[in-house]
Amino acid sequence: MSVKLSSILTFAKPSAHLISMRKPGLFSILLLCMFSHLTSAQPPLRFCIDHYPPNHIFPDKLSKSHEMAPKDGRAFGFAITALNEVAERMDLSLQPSIDTPFKRCLEMMRKGLTDVMWGLLGNEERARYMFLIEYSGSSRKLFLSHHTNHSVIAKYEDLTGLTIGVVRGYKYFPEFDKEKTAFKKWPVNSIKQGIQMLLRKRIDALIIREQSYRDLVLADPDVQQQLKVATFVYDKKHPVHLGLSKQSPLANRYKDLESIIEEMVRTGRIDRIKEQFNHTYYGDASP
Repeated sequence: MSVKLSSILTFAKPSAHLISMRKPGLFSILLLCMFSHLTSAQPPLRFCIDHYPPNHIFPDKLSKSHEMAPKDGRAFGFAITALNEVAERMDLSLQPSIDTPFKRCLEMMRKGLTDVMWGLLGNEERARYMFLIEYSGSSRKLFLSHHTNHSVIAKYEDLTGLTIGVVRGYKYFPEFDKEKTAFKKWPVNSIKQGIQMLLRKRIDALIIREQSYRDLVLADPDVQQQLKVATFVYDKKHPVHLGLSKQSPLANRYKDLESIIEEMVRTGRIDRIKEQFNHTYYGDASP
């Protein structure tokens, strides 16, 4: 039996009334799906880090295992704990980097290849390519020397004529950072390398954050017998920041990030996270 094609098409074609009933519902579903896809496609919050206890710690860089270290080898630390909370409040996922040299992290921030860095001292150069959000008012700096070194560093002027180890890309405090002639700065790739050079007497002193020295002592108590801490300590107000790259895909959420950090500072949340982490990580040696 033959059936005309026009009959099939007429039979298959839905009525105008049916289309008018279906269109709004179908259109709404499509819009909802598109909106859900867009809102769920938020990029992660990329966090560029190196091994810098207690802010960010790579388990394989520790001299001995620690109960806080994730079994899968992921980085952990005070800053990671704090930024995880920040990311959750922004409906983002935190994505810490592999162990990346500090100076390279700065270059990645400049190009928008990462989003945030923690523990930054502010200056005009950094402010050109990142938003700086203050979360701490100071960062104490110590000067270490070999225990046999007879040089006395009781005041800033006592640094004159010395060779002082500095980590590439780090900023310490304005007077020290701007100095060009009074003493020589010897760049090293990491604090660990700086300590090695100090023990070999390749440099006279190493400038280091107080918290980093505490971590050295925790990892190797014998280091206190090999090194000595100078009397001079830089402890003036010197704000520490979270940096957000101006080239980041999340740069348009700068105000959200700033608001969350300011609230966490105002309520003491960041200090509590730090105290809780340090207490667990350092135990009785907690600062």
